[in-house]
Amino acid sequence: MTTEIRLLIVDDSADDAELLSRELRKGGFEFTFELVEDAAGLSAALAATDWDIIISDHVMPQFNSFAALKLVREKSRDTPFIVISGTVGEEVAVEVMKSGANDYMLKDNLIRLVPAVRRELEEAASRKQRRQAELALRKSEAHIRLIADNLPVLITHLDKDLRFQFVNKTAEEWYCLSAEDVLGKTVGDVIGVKALEKLQGHLDKVTSGERVNFTETLSYPDGKTRNVHVSYVPDISEDGLVRGHFGLVVDLTAHKQTEAALVETEAYLFSAVESISEGFILYDPDDRFIMCNEKYKDFYPQIKDDLVPGANLEDLARKAFERGAVKGSAEDEDLSLNLRLSQQESAQGSREQELSDGRWLLCSDRRTADGLTVGIRTDITDVKQTADQLRRAQRLEAVGQLTGGVAHDFNNILAAIIGNLDLIEDGGGIRDKFDQDGIAIALRSAHRGAALTHRLLAFSRQQALDAEATNINDILTPFHELATRTIGEDITIEMKPSADLWPTMVDVGQLENALLNLAINARDAMPDGGRLTVETANKILRDDGVMAYENLEPGAYVMIAVRDNGTGMPADVRARVFEPFFTTKDVGKGSGLGLSMVFGFARQTGGQVVISSEEGAGTTVSIYLPRADETTTAVSAVVEIEQEDSRGNETILVVEDDSDVRNFLVKVLNRLGYFVLEAEDGPAALEIMAATGVINLLLTDVILPRGMSGRDVANVFHERYPAAGVLFSSGYTRDVLNRRGQLDDGVALLNKPYRPRDMARQVREILDNRYMERPTALEA
Repeated sequence: MTTEIRLLIVDDSADDAELLSRELRKGGFEFTFELVEDAAGLSAALAATDWDIIISDHVMPQFNSFAALKLVREKSRDTPFIVISGTVGEEVAVEVMKSGANDYMLKDNLIRLVPAVRRELEEAASRKQRRQAELALRKSEAHIRLIADNLPVLITHLDKDLRFQFVNKTAEEWYCLSAEDVLGKTVGDVIGVKALEKLQGHLDKVTSGERVNFTETLSYPDGKTRNVHVSYVPDISEDGLVRGHFGLVVDLTAHKQTEAALVETEAYLFSAVESISEGFILYDPDDRFIMCNEKYKDFYPQIKDDLVPGANLEDLARKAFERGAVKGSAEDEDLSLNLRLSQQESAQGSREQELSDGRWLLCSDRRTADGLTVGIRTDITDVKQTADQLRRAQRLEAVGQLTGGVAHDFNNILAAIIGNLDLIEDGGGIRDKFDQDGIAIALRSAHRGAALTHRLLAFSRQQALDAEATNINDILTPFHELATRTIGEDITIEMKPSADLWPTMVDVGQLENALLNLAINARDAMPDGGRLTVETANKILRDDGVMAYENLEPGAYVMIAVRDNGTGMPADVRARVFEPFFTTKDVGKGSGLGLSMVFGFARQTGGQVVISSEEGAGTTVSIYLPRADETTTAVSAVVEIEQEDSRGNETILVVEDDSDVRNFLVKVLNRLGYFVLEAEDGPAALEIMAATGVINLLLTDVILPRGMSGRDVANVFHERYPAAGVLFSSGYTRDVLNRRGQLDDGVALLNKPYRPRDMARQVREILDNRYMERPTALEA
């Protein structure tokens, strides 16, 4: 195998150069060569490329081997340089070798040329490899030093006598010494005896050839006490002897402080999560359980033992359904779970969930930026109950408004019927018994209709109340006697009056009627007998949610409760008991208006009714009435003065849009001797007033068509006839008209339906007192 080399020949003889080339080829070398004969040529050749070997003549006309060798060694120490000469003495040869030539031989004896070239090439390659290895080692050591000096850890190398052989920059900083001051010193010399005592046992282990890892708190010469992790690795020679060890020391102080702060923060957050009133649960991005608080477990006690890290959301949801933690069917649970998962995809969402114990939860889920899902479970039972109560109140209010309107219109009809029947009955003349009985039956039926409208008005809070400051305890004894006669002897009645009961503004008759209705309902709920308890108490309803009931402002109330130990009622019945005509009794055994009247009476009085009932556990109906001022005096709705003679001859203007009622009024007043003018609305009444000089009394309906109310007509009437009287008439009660702003306080009001004699008496009363000071409340 031939070896290709790059050969540079320094000689002034081309023949000699050819001789050398031929000899080398014979020896198996393939090469390219260049011939130079002076310093300039040699310098140019050295600059142009790297040569594998240089062969130089010793003496040339303008150059010699000493000068050539000097130029070569300035560029490369490793390139082989062989001198070949014609004749030269031994002293010259020695001098050439001392100058740095690799070999010397004569031109007439080139037998050693090929071996010498081969030898020098091999040695040059070996020298080059060694130099490259040394360079690489130096670079590696520099890199290691650079890395070691830039690592935030202490790195050392100690010999078997525990003397420092290497330290990095961190060690210099901790020891407050330079590397030169540390190297050669012992551990005790550098870190002190106390620190050495802590390390001695570990140093003994590594000296015996054992790897050591430990943590310790050490004080260092820089004045800092560090919590460190130490690793000792024995340095073992090729023959297996321990010649020292390497040390790696990591400062854990900041990590430990961070870890302690993290533990403290976690404890704080955990405490905060435990202190909230909501249930809290945390899932990872794969919907696997991480943690929850105790409130969450309280909501789902059936699966609390399954709430372990890694538990799958779907599995937990299934178990909650299967074990009856939540209400609903399997289909509902599937839908709920799908909703939950879809909401998580959108990073947020909420739904309502009913638990088996009747509580309602608002389940809200939010995804964090790192993919975790935070679930909040809020108990909204009270909110839903309040919303249900509000809906019931709004429904009852709407029904009440409708009922009030129906009762008003029905009162107009009854006014005409009762009035005309009274006129027929009082009109004299001979009638057979059939006619007389028919009139009596018609009157009784009409009065029953009037009683029904009164009960409807009671529900709609539009009845007339005669309220006075009353201590409810005062009516308990007479009510006890009344209830005993009404509900029978198989029911024990117990009265529990509260001492120092506050007074309340209440219509006593209406309250007694309400209590009697409750007693009758209690009787029907105890078909086999039982106990009925009537209890009174003072109650403070605060605005912080404690003892707060639906539609009741915070304040002082007087409570009277009627309690039975009867059958009770389910939730669906309890939700509708105040609705008019709603009843669970058999046909003919109840109108469905009893509790409606109680509800309307309590609300009109400014209070409320609260029902507590469970199936099989009896019912308690509590009426809350506002506390009255101690100085409040009794109020009477209308002052009536009995007059034997209701006839007269004055002029009366009747304004009534219902033609039947208007005709009835005109007929009655004409029979009584009055001169009657009639109008169907306000504008018609104004025309009559404009054409009439004297009118002694205005009898007008409150609510009229064509843009003028009875109050508007009365204002114009008083301007024209300041000494005349005014009597209002309406199917609505005074309370309702006052609240609507359609009637002023203190004016006379005739409630429909009314008997002719009642109307005649009130007309006469106003006419007889028309010169008294007129109430100012009518001012517009």
